[in-house]
Amino acid sequence: LWARYPLATDKCDLSACFVELALRTAPRALLVLPRALLSLASWAAVRRALLDAGLDAVLRLPDHTFDATVDAVLVAVAPAARRRAGTADGALAWTGPLAVGADAWSLAGPLPELPGLPLGRYVTVHMGVVCGDYDRYVHPGRLHPEDQPTCRGRDVARWDIADRGEFLRYLPREMLQRKPYVAPKRAALFDVPAKVVLAGTTGTVLRAAVDQARRFPLDSCYVLHPRRPDVDVHAVAGWLLSDPVGAWYAARFPAARVKGVEVARIPVPPPPWPELADAARARDDAGVDAAAAAAYARA
Repeated sequence: LWARYPLATDKCDLSACFVELALRTAPRALLVLPRALLSLASWAAVRRALLDAGLDAVLRLPDHTFDATVDAVLVAVAPAARRRAGTADGALAWTGPLAVGADAWSLAGPLPELPGLPLGRYVTVHMGVVCGDYDRYVHPGRLHPEDQPTCRGRDVARWDIADRGEFLRYLPREMLQRKPYVAPKRAALFDVPAKVVLAGTTGTVLRAAVDQARRFPLDSCYVLHPRRPDVDVHAVAGWLLSDPVGAWYAARFPAARVKGVEVARIPVPPPPWPELADAARARDDAGVDAAAAAAYARA
């Protein structure tokens, strides 16, 4: 499918192929598509193609319209290319123009913008361990010499990681031999004095904490490491938990799972960020928001 359909990129939904067929066939089309179309990076090629074809309207369908966990939008393609936004709940209601940004589309007005360069310039973002068999490798209590403390996305709260006493039997060679598609990563990503752990199952609210317990998080988490000595891990956590970043992220990526490529795109002013780091160390929410706002104002 990837070879035959250029719009089907990354882990995009199969419906991307149907969009491509429709755009090849007809100058007008009415398509029911996953709401993830609005934001996920894997839909970026489809978004560009719809704009090129003439995007007339995007309408939000009610939640749970279909017996599925995926919610949907109605997309109208036509030469008029009016780019309208609205809802379709028994009747059509127009809410204004569709906001089209570089990262996402919004049905609820303009997307908030932030100055700066992508966070990925200053940190690396890695998914946690994909072990391929939780029952075999994850267990309560330390049972084996190779066991490492671990955590899941559900354990990561704002500033804190709950210790549930779970351990990961870290045998990367065995994991790969049993299931070649797994990703045990390198121990050096996790066995460090301090790193940021971000919950990957957070929806529109980012949850992150600085881990100093040398945890080997599972694949429902991401770990972030500074690329440069002037990047403080506490400041990185502060950025993720600040109000300006939260608003920027939630407007673009209202999905059930965080993606590393999305996090890497968050715009931030250049480091160092001493005020933000100090406020984050103190877990001072108001101080974090004020320091972030001041840094953006200077950028």
